[in-house]
Amino acid sequence: MGETKKLQTFKVNLEGVLDVLANHLYSSEQVFIRELLQNACDAIAARQLSQTDHEGKITLEVINENDNHILIVEDNGIGLKEHEVEEFLSSIGSSTKREYFTESRNHFIGQFGIGLLSCFMICDNIVLITKAKDNKAIKWTGNIDGSYEISILEEDLEIGTKVYIKSRNDKNKFLLESNVLKKAKLYGEILPYKITFVSQKNPNPIIINERIPVWQNIFSGGDKRLAIIDYGVQSFDIPFQDYIEFSHTNLGANGVLFIYPFSINPNTKIGHKVFLKKMLLGIEVENIVPDWCFFIKCVINVTNLRPTASRESLYEEDKLEELREAIGNAVKYYIKNLASSNDDRFSKILAIHQNAFKQYALIDDDFFELIVPFLDFQATNGNVRLKELMNQKIYHIPNVDEFRKVAPIAQAKNISVLNSGYMYDARLLSKINDVFENTHVEVLDVQKFMSVFDNLTEEQNADINYLSKVSKRVLAEYQCTPDFKIFSPESLTTIYFMSENVLRYRHLKKSIEKVDTMWADVLSNINEDVDNSDYSILCYNYSNQVVQKMSKIKDEQLLESLVLILYVNSLNMGYHTVTTNETIKFNQNIIKIVDWISNLQ
Repeated sequence: MGETKKLQTFKVNLEGVLDVLANHLYSSEQVFIRELLQNACDAIAARQLSQTDHEGKITLEVINENDNHILIVEDNGIGLKEHEVEEFLSSIGSSTKREYFTESRNHFIGQFGIGLLSCFMICDNIVLITKAKDNKAIKWTGNIDGSYEISILEEDLEIGTKVYIKSRNDKNKFLLESNVLKKAKLYGEILPYKITFVSQKNPNPIIINERIPVWQNIFSGGDKRLAIIDYGVQSFDIPFQDYIEFSHTNLGANGVLFIYPFSINPNTKIGHKVFLKKMLLGIEVENIVPDWCFFIKCVINVTNLRPTASRESLYEEDKLEELREAIGNAVKYYIKNLASSNDDRFSKILAIHQNAFKQYALIDDDFFELIVPFLDFQATNGNVRLKELMNQKIYHIPNVDEFRKVAPIAQAKNISVLNSGYMYDARLLSKINDVFENTHVEVLDVQKFMSVFDNLTEEQNADINYLSKVSKRVLAEYQCTPDFKIFSPESLTTIYFMSENVLRYRHLKKSIEKVDTMWADVLSNINEDVDNSDYSILCYNYSNQVVQKMSKIKDEQLLESLVLILYVNSLNMGYHTVTTNETIKFNQNIIKIVDWISNLQ
């Protein structure tokens, strides 16, 4: 060993630097493993600038020594010369150092001096042995009290650097073999240089990184899809529904955009797994995708973007916005392409995310224009994708019960009507008129829809005359009046159309039945304000055999019972609330019919 230089001190307040590192810059003390890997990678990259065929290697070794643990990180990178040791390790924050890293070292990940000092968060001393080409080896020993010493070594060592750190008693857990191995795998999983791990328990080298990301690997057949989905499970413990391969040359970005297999609240902040120059930046990095891509979770590697000071997220700048826009475009292309090329896969994604898609489309016009044509709506002829109805007039009914009544009639007449009675649907459809010029959406007035029914002939009107009179008398008690039309399907006996006033009247009446006397009197007074002239309609289908047979009955009591039964049945078929009084009358008239049949026998 050569001459030892005199003891010196750092040209900064080391205690202050450590406070910044531990309490303000890094989120965890364990980040020192990342910093050491970054330094090693940068040293190898620097050597490869002049020696392009150089194969970089990094080794991590854990040694148990009494109650403490020692970590040795070795690389075969460029090494440091004596003046560089002084410059980078002893003058943290100098302008010369900043120039070196921001200009001449723009291929590299980290900043050597600060990265090395992060080790002081868990140890009291750092020993670094380094050798550059055509230079003698240097030993640098830094102490947490701010002192350091440099020695010139006479041994003929290989070019590269070794860093030794010994844990303090209260920080032993950070240098446990299991922890070092786990963190090294996490941070270095796609670093381009082979990283091996050895220890007293595992003397045989363990290769801890793949070097080539799974999304850039070459597979045959469907193996790639299985491998990428499996990688998603390994990374997030989520069996993703699907994925999108992503790359952007200008930003040096590539990776995978996973599609969640379960519904996500659009307001949820999603974190993403981000690598910078193949070193892990973080596993919960936010603001990587546009807000409307709430159903996406990324694993992405970027090259031409700037990290924040902690190197745990990306600096907010134009390039990051460009990345978000590129990811958004990739997702848009995926949706449009999948919807037209693989309906089965797209339908599965819609089944999971459609409600969230609809919710977010209402507040984001760009997403609305993208997603609405591909959304499914319930129609009279089955579920339909909205793009199949674009460039024409679209009718919808914002009430599930009303839609159910109209559906069989509209289907029989080959008229497509959408059910917009579910959450978000009516608002989405009404917004279409403002976005898509050639498509017109209109709410269908159910009572006006009766205009599509055929009127009866004079002979048929004469045939139902008595049934009509009896019906008017029976239904008047329920603020309802009869009408007679011809419509399909013939199996439909009657259809009930309820006015808004009658609906209000029925709700109040139902409430009166449930409350005590005082509140019943109050509600009854309110109920008197309902316009009794605004009747609902019970429309008979003259094409139906039941109606035709009823038109022949002249027994008034029998006919009254049948009318009442059809009325209550129509309420049930239309999913309207049936009052207690109506239920009682229904049962009483069923008994009357049974008695009438019994008397015939």
